[in-house]
Amino acid sequence: MADDFVTPDPIRYFLTIWSILAATLSFAGNTVVLVASRKFRALKVDKVSVKLIENLAVADLGYTLVGIIPTIGALIANNWIYGRQFCVVNKVLTNIFFNMTTLLVSLLSVSKLTCLLFPIHARTRRSRHAVILVTLVWVLVTTYSVVSTAVSNPELYYDTVTFQCWVNYTNRIPFGTILVGWMLLMNVIIIISTTWLLVQVKILTLGLKKGAIAIVVISVIFTIATLPAAIIMIMKMAHVQFGEEAGPVFNIVTTYIFYISNFFNPAVYYFTIRSFKHFVDEKVFRLSVPETRNILTSTSPSRPTT
Repeated sequence: MADDFVTPDPIRYFLTIWSILAATLSFAGNTVVLVASRKFRALKVDKVSVKLIENLAVADLGYTLVGIIPTIGALIANNWIYGRQFCVVNKVLTNIFFNMTTLLVSLLSVSKLTCLLFPIHARTRRSRHAVILVTLVWVLVTTYSVVSTAVSNPELYYDTVTFQCWVNYTNRIPFGTILVGWMLLMNVIIIISTTWLLVQVKILTLGLKKGAIAIVVISVIFTIATLPAAIIMIMKMAHVQFGEEAGPVFNIVTTYIFYISNFFNPAVYYFTIRSFKHFVDEKVFRLSVPETRNILTSTSPSRPTT
């Protein structure tokens, strides 16, 4: 990437509009998901998937708050306006929510796959199992992000190509290599489990497909949004030379394409999970859906487990 490259204003305007749209859709969509699940129990899928979906919505909201919103301010001002300390805090929190999103999508695809492969065992799963697992993951990811920053001597700089504050770790701990390896490993897990899950969905009855199609679509979208960034990082580590304009373009695309995974999931639930669609139609769009009331007011104490 050329050091003197400056993103043209038309592209900056487009990225501003894209970021505002992504933030708006993410806040609205993920808030609806949390309200629908926590208050109205409108996600009629297995209990483990429900908890993972809820935490995925929280992670997406968190990334929107600390990742997308500050970028909008930098895009409008054409400069990093938040200071050095917030740059460090911003990158720590962004890493936490990004890594949580990656792990939760992986856990969703693997969990649903094992649920379909071993339906009898799946019926023994309880919400508390998912709560324990997700809590452990949050603690581990947060600890790693905080410690990796605390033990390093980070160099901060404002990237005029992506309009974000970035951190270079100057110690000998290969955080960049760890991050690339992590991203690739999670993408491989997601691709393998999603492919296997897709095969299973094709041979199952409709009753066992609840939530599976949604998770397949979410996994595909996440892979599209993150795999290019991992590939570009590998190419940079291998000292592959980019063209004078190709490098900045790749950086812009791989940075801003990730926003798709933050706001698209609620739309996936709407079109693939019937109970969630009914909730949105009745409570959000105020449409008259005859079957919705029975679904949302059901007094059944249990959710489907497969």
